[in-house]
Amino acid sequence: MTDSALGFPSHQDLATLWEAVPGKPYLSVGVGWIPIHVVELKCLWEAPNITGPLSNAVLQCLSRSELTFNELQKRMSLPKPWLEAILSSLARTGLITDLNADRRFAAEQIIRANPGVSASTFYKRHLFHFFEWSGANHPLYINIPPQVGVAMQQWTLSKTISMAYLEELIQLPLEQKTALKFPPHIKQLALPNLQQLDSLVIHQMQWLAVLCLTTPDQFQLFSLNPQDWTLGEQSPFLQKPLSEPAAEKIIQLIPQPDRNAWVGAWESVRRALTLPPAALGDYQELATGPQINIKLPASVVDRLHQQHQPTTLWLTAGSGRFRRAAQAKLTGS
Repeated sequence: MTDSALGFPSHQDLATLWEAVPGKPYLSVGVGWIPIHVVELKCLWEAPNITGPLSNAVLQCLSRSELTFNELQKRMSLPKPWLEAILSSLARTGLITDLNADRRFAAEQIIRANPGVSASTFYKRHLFHFFEWSGANHPLYINIPPQVGVAMQQWTLSKTISMAYLEELIQLPLEQKTALKFPPHIKQLALPNLQQLDSLVIHQMQWLAVLCLTTPDQFQLFSLNPQDWTLGEQSPFLQKPLSEPAAEKIIQLIPQPDRNAWVGAWESVRRALTLPPAALGDYQELATGPQINIKLPASVVDRLHQQHQPTTLWLTAGSGRFRRAAQAKLTGS
């Protein structure tokens, strides 16, 4: 996907997004796209054994064949809420996979599940995401929802992903894995085997839509769902102090639009909302967020209030893969 094909949120999307952002206020707001590495490979997992008799019965049933939810419910003769709860519990430990299409479930291959043993081990493929952070000598692991990335049409690998780095993550103590949101039940990587296609490593590049927020001393990157411009996760996947030189490089990606760029952004929004021309104030980074004051005739602002229309709008200005955003405060004159 080329830069020109990357979309950006509308002023309505940004208003909704801002309401969902945790930990406000922020001094500056940017929205844009960054390239990420997506690596899929086979891993050895270890999960706690399911001890409940119904859970074990469902797992054994799925181990024999793939079944739809309805097929499984008919075979097990379980109430729907019970079966949904059991499947959710099995999925959380990685013992089954939801194949999505018509809610078909399949059990992962169980290598060892002896009675009385505290855990079961099994192989399952997993998607890992990495971000090229210039403050590190290799791409950093990030935790984002697997569905938010957008495939690139043309790309070349600028860096490879170190399997030794992944092994280091696997060996981290549970507390550190939890902090990184790294899957805690992965025990080791499966070695690629040309005779087994499911063991091959798949490495591709994707675009990730991000929201970049800054405070006086740090910046945060949130993943975004580009389909509806909602937060991919409620917490940032990357958070660094502004004092780091690498953080400054990220901030430099966000343009510093001149006055003409903000005027153009306002013109696009006001025409869409059939608002009259107005004079713009300067862009300001305030404690309540980035802001531009816009003076409209008092009658127009009164009408907006009477119609329960917003008097704070979002503008985006800039070019390339990033835009800077600001709240346009409409006041009467």
